[in-house]
Amino acid sequence: MAFVEYLVEYCEKHHITAYELSKKSGVSMTYCYRLLNKKMTNPSIRIIQLIAIALDINYAEFIKDIRV
Repeated sequence: MAFVEYLVEYCEKHHITAYELSKKSGVSMTYCYRLLNKKMTNPSIRIIQLIAIALDINYAEFIKDIRV
């Protein structure tokens, strides 16, 4: 599963909006919106780390089963 697909699924399951993801992670609202709407599909490792921390997910577990 690709990172963006995983993120979209996770946010839908936990009712997290782009705005909430942005506030929690420090990643811009526009960037989060583009990720959740699959308009951006190749985020940097740093963005993935920020999002993993914001969602309180172990980074190693977060990327274990996804393709970056």
